[in-house]
Amino acid sequence: MRKKILSVFSVLVCVVMLVGCGKKTLEKKVSSSELKQMNEQASAMIANNSEFKDCKIEINGNDLVYKYWFSFELSDAQVSALEKSASSLESQAKTLKSQLEKNYNLSNITVSYIYYDVNDKEVFKAGV
Repeated sequence: MRKKILSVFSVLVCVVMLVGCGKKTLEKKVSSSELKQMNEQASAMIANNSEFKDCKIEINGNDLVYKYWFSFELSDAQVSALEKSASSLESQAKTLKSQLEKNYNLSNITVSYIYYDVNDKEVFKAGV
C-alpha cells in the first residue's frame, strides 16, 4: 500500500513539474543577459537627458514594464502634458506588444510605461 501511495505521489510530482515547465512567458523567453542589455541601452539613452535620473525595464511573466524617474518634481501642468501623450505611448506599446508576441510566439503580453517623480511618487502610467 505504501509503495502504491509513493508511486502515485511520484507520478503527480512529475506531472506538476512538467506542467510548470510547459508555461511560456516573456520572462522565461527573454534571457537575463538580453534584459541586462536592454537596461544598459535604456540607461545610455537617458544619460544625456537631464529630465530623467534613472530608468529600468522589468519583465514579470508576460508583463513588460518601462519605468522612468524624473530628476525633479513635476508641476500639475507637466503631469497634464504627460497625460496628453497617453495615446502616443499606447500606440507605441501596441506596436511593441505585437512585435514581442510575434518574435517570441506568445500572446497576452502587456507593455506599460510608468513615470515617477524625483521622490519616487508615480505620476503617470500608460500602456496596453
